[in-house]
Amino acid sequence: MNAILRLLVLMAAFAAAPIHASESDEETQAIFAHLLHAHADSVVRVSFVIVSAFGGQEQRQESSVTGAIVDDAGLVLVPKLVVDPSFPGMGRMSADQKLSFKLESRDFRVHFPGQDQPFEAEALTTDPDQGIAWLRITAPERKLLKPIDLKRRAEARPGSAYYVLERLEERYGNAPIVSWGVIQGVVSVPQQAHVGTGAAGLAFNAEGEVLGYVSMDFDESDSASAASRQNPRMLLTPAARLASATQRAKSLLDAE
Repeated sequence: MNAILRLLVLMAAFAAAPIHASESDEETQAIFAHLLHAHADSVVRVSFVIVSAFGGQEQRQESSVTGAIVDDAGLVLVPKLVVDPSFPGMGRMSADQKLSFKLESRDFRVHFPGQDQPFEAEALTTDPDQGIAWLRITAPERKLLKPIDLKRRAEARPGSAYYVLERLEERYGNAPIVSWGVIQGVVSVPQQAHVGTGAAGLAFNAEGEVLGYVSMDFDESDSASAASRQNPRMLLTPAARLASATQRAKSLLDAE
């Protein structure tokens, strides 16, 4: 049998051989399926426009992120940078530069899966220390609101995995996907938080319980190295603190 024929026989045998998923693959598939079933309807796409102005020139840039519905009044949890945009180095601008420079977000829209028209939203409040913010859907359609129960939570521990649900952009059909990361350790400064590596967003354990919120911690201090500015740490705000902060945000709605 010549070399080419032997290769063809081997290829045919390989193609006919059954492919068995490992136990770890099957476990991961089960976790992904469970998380998507439990929480995909609570994860939405949030679009907005970033407006920058300098020297009389204004630029607009459209962007979008994943948001999580966390209250049946239309409260949407998003990264702080959505409401309060920034960029590495902005904190070191001079007073004159800050006066002539403007950077803001506007035109918030919440896109629910299967709905042709998005819903308008407004910025409600931010929690700068935790890297999170909340939007409020101004005229929500109640039947679409399936909030995540932040009381159904678990304690994050170093060495454990966490999972984040995301909504892809419209060009991908707003499909939900699952990303993951690992909790590496705990820090007490600049705040009490867990350090993670991997995806950012609302973090769950394999059972679908909330572990907290993972956000990027940009070091804007004068002593910060270039590496720390370009590669920010991922900090996880514990679920109990996230729930308390969300309750404070909700109190702004109740006060109106």
